[in-house]
Amino acid sequence: MEYLELSDNRISGGLNLLQSSPKLTHLNLSGNKIKDLDTLQPLKEFKNLKNLDLFNNEVTNLDNYREKVFSLIPSLRCLDGFDTDDCEVDSEGEDDEVNGNEDGDGDANEEDSEEVSDEEDFEDFDDRGVGLAAVYKDGLEDESDEDDFLCEDEEEEDDDDNEDDEQDEEEGE
Repeated sequence: MEYLELSDNRISGGLNLLQSSPKLTHLNLSGNKIKDLDTLQPLKEFKNLKNLDLFNNEVTNLDNYREKVFSLIPSLRCLDGFDTDDCEVDSEGEDDEVNGNEDGDGDANEEDSEEVSDEEDFEDFDDRGVGLAAVYKDGLEDESDEDDFLCEDEEEEDDDDNEDDEQDEEEGE
């Protein structure tokens, strides 16, 4: 396991239990009850941990919090969405990119790559289940039957209305 999402779980300790996941690279502990740096001590054992999120924990209010956490966990590259130089980092952690491109080629057309990504997402969705196309298919209203949703009382009222209409027609003749 490389990514672990534990945000908003009222965690205040017990991080030593995570040591069964030595390949952990991203850990989100935001919105928990972590109050001090001692609670974070077990995280120094994670040699692969690169991204840690402690946003909305009391520990973030400590003086020099960022510097202390970075020194505690030497492998850490991103804390609360910011790197060691306090520059914002993309949430996906694309540290290997140069000018926004993995291969370092700075002149690639960003719109093309975005378009391909959207198409790939759509293809993935098709594999998972029914899409909106099922809702918009032709003849959808032909398949519905209004009587399916009537209660027994409503059906009787409709029958009574039809009898009244027939009586009105006979009287009018």
